[in-house]
Amino acid sequence: MQRVFAELLSGRHGARIEVIACEIERVKYRARRNCIIGYQLKIRDEAGERKQRLWAGIYPPDDALARYNKALGEATVATPYFAPVTLIKPLNMVMWAFPNDRKLMALPLLTDAAQLREHLLPEVVRERWGDGWRITDLAHTVSNYFPEHTCCVSITLTLIHAESGAHRSWEIIGKTCYDDAGSETYRQMEAFASHEDADVSYARPLAYQSKNRLLWQERVPGVTLMSLLASSVVDNKVLARVARAVAALHGTAVKSPRRIVLSDLVDRLTSAGNVVAAAHPDCAIGLRRIVDILAASAGRLNLGYNGTWHGDLHSNNVLVTPTRVYLVDMDRVSIGPPLAELGSFLAELIGRACLNGEPLEEVQPMLAIAVAAYRQRASWPVSEQDVAWFTASALIHERALRCVTSLKRVRMDTIENLIAAATRIAIGGSVELVGGAMNDSMEKV
Repeated sequence: MQRVFAELLSGRHGARIEVIACEIERVKYRARRNCIIGYQLKIRDEAGERKQRLWAGIYPPDDALARYNKALGEATVATPYFAPVTLIKPLNMVMWAFPNDRKLMALPLLTDAAQLREHLLPEVVRERWGDGWRITDLAHTVSNYFPEHTCCVSITLTLIHAESGAHRSWEIIGKTCYDDAGSETYRQMEAFASHEDADVSYARPLAYQSKNRLLWQERVPGVTLMSLLASSVVDNKVLARVARAVAALHGTAVKSPRRIVLSDLVDRLTSAGNVVAAAHPDCAIGLRRIVDILAASAGRLNLGYNGTWHGDLHSNNVLVTPTRVYLVDMDRVSIGPPLAELGSFLAELIGRACLNGEPLEEVQPMLAIAVAAYRQRASWPVSEQDVAWFTASALIHERALRCVTSLKRVRMDTIENLIAAATRIAIGGSVELVGGAMNDSMEKV
């Protein structure tokens, strides 16, 4: 793709501009429908180097041409190097140059410093700090971009008070979505802010500007659990604190229109099993067996309690300080069986080990610590068998499936190890058996 983009540039600008790097930031693949890919380029010209985001949709041939013709009237923001929208015929690809986006109409505003300073943020400053404060300096960067879905911008403001001359630095995050979900997110964030306790904290909501579908919140301190895991500096105390924060969230009474029931989870499991089996036929027989076992045993789960889900709980949405654990990105808050989300969290820890080729025995103590700390905070039953079922299921319908739908290059043994881990946990009835030998064979089960 670096060569493809370089050819586009040479056709528009000649040889004076070159693409020196191309990074794939995000992939969303939907089988037999389309694939959305986000790219970030590093481009060099006479003035030096700069970055340019692009995103592209790949479609069936006739659909690609129709989408391109429609996009010509939708993409209107000029960029230094590329046309707002381009049809790459050999790939059936419609390419958009950021900040053009088919569904995120506020992107040109959210990424423009002058618009932020003069039109969007004065209201936010006034609501948080009162009258008299004005913006003297502003720095912003795109922190996360999911084409056609969401975009987050991190902003650092320098404020001065007109009368006292006092200064303050303030960090906030602006997020736009393709729909009006931000309004409900803002309401829920206000509710969560009133439920903070010793175990969990949340970002402060600031405003929702419905005209542009912009949600504003304060940036929280700390480092992500993902970065701590990557650097291998997560000790037992940190992991226990995170697990208690998750349990505290699950026990928080917040209304949500989204409800997750067991049939939803079983449907996800079955669908994921079919996709992974089709993509990796060498694993198909063992995978379908464990999916059938999990589906058949779902009726034995204790589902007498529903809790408040984060909805997108993973280590990048957990920030840790020496004294606090923050849960962020509350866009998908739902109501459902709380152990299902605990299982997702444990499956991520197992999945990281599989992806990194680490012995699964090494993750066993982490799982035990997390479950024990979660059980300490929870006021609902946390049985080993239920935790095992939800963890094994999540290893398939989240971790294994993402190895396929994100189109990342992973070793075949990563998929195999995820399925093997799910099998051992499901058959043994405990997450602590993730790295050990199965007590029973598949045939005996």
